[in-house]
Amino acid sequence: MQRFKKRNPWKGIIAGIVILSAVFTFITQKQQKDKLDVYTGETTVSQEDLSQEKEQQAKTIETQIYTDDTMKYSLSIPKEWTQVVENDTVSFVHKASGSTLRLETYAYDPNINNVTSESISTKIAADGKTFVSFTRKGDSSYEVTYQDQKNVTYDYIEEVYWDRSSIIRIVCIFNDENYEKILPYYQTALDSFVWDPQDEIPTGYSLSYLAADAFEFGCPDSWVVGASSNAIVAMDNTTNASLTITMQDSSQDLSSLTATDMSQFVSQNKQNVMMNNFSTSDSEASATVTYIANNVQMTANYYLFYDGQHLFSLSVDYEKGTIDESVPSTCKELFRSFAKKEETAEN
Repeated sequence: MQRFKKRNPWKGIIAGIVILSAVFTFITQKQQKDKLDVYTGETTVSQEDLSQEKEQQAKTIETQIYTDDTMKYSLSIPKEWTQVVENDTVSFVHKASGSTLRLETYAYDPNINNVTSESISTKIAADGKTFVSFTRKGDSSYEVTYQDQKNVTYDYIEEVYWDRSSIIRIVCIFNDENYEKILPYYQTALDSFVWDPQDEIPTGYSLSYLAADAFEFGCPDSWVVGASSNAIVAMDNTTNASLTITMQDSSQDLSSLTATDMSQFVSQNKQNVMMNNFSTSDSEASATVTYIANNVQMTANYYLFYDGQHLFSLSVDYEKGTIDESVPSTCKELFRSFAKKEETAEN
């Protein structure tokens, strides 16, 4: 995009939007089996019997609570297991069975929001192991199981949790021969996991990351996300509310943006537009407008973001009263660009 001319630096922005450099694909994953598929037997057992057996086993396992005061999480560890710390990673080992429970923490990586059964099975295969199952536990957690089938078969169960600052990975490693005996111990620990995330993703919202353009956004997890030729679009099929994100290269911050500029920008392809408020700073601008579409009065909350390299536009359009009033501001708070950080790291 050309640099803005002095007489009106925002005409270039209002005139058009550059097509995104990558097409975003929204992938949903159906839940899979909780247990390793390889252990499915012929005997049919009722869920009630399994639940009662699980509760009984948990009652007989003596545990002690391990707490990570830095990450603000805790879980119950079998009492006879020994704590080992190596390279700042905490593990608990049961020497008699050769079993390990490892607790790993990482700085946030936005790519974690895009993990799918296909992507993680490919990674596991590249590591020389055999993928078994993948289950989304929630909008910001999943479980994956796999095996190392070299000389002796070892089973792996991983549960991964994240907020917008950190990732916690719980890894269970055990000899396949001890599966039936050792699984209740791991299940007790995994079921007891409690975390107080410091940068929590709001309940009912999911994050997506567009790696090619280095930005992340969030929307209600019931909204369907896709891409048009020049925008990311998420839509609520029940209310027809929508979120739209566009991006273009820019060397101009938002400090010179005027109410007139913003009014022209938000009025594109709309009828009977009225801008109700407007504010701006060097890196952000916002406005709320009403307009008529198909004889219905709509509200649109517009947010502009400048990250030093790109100008982003995020808008939430809806008929008043059809969605929770916090949705636009929450979507705004969940948007962030990682371009600055990547540029700094390269330099």
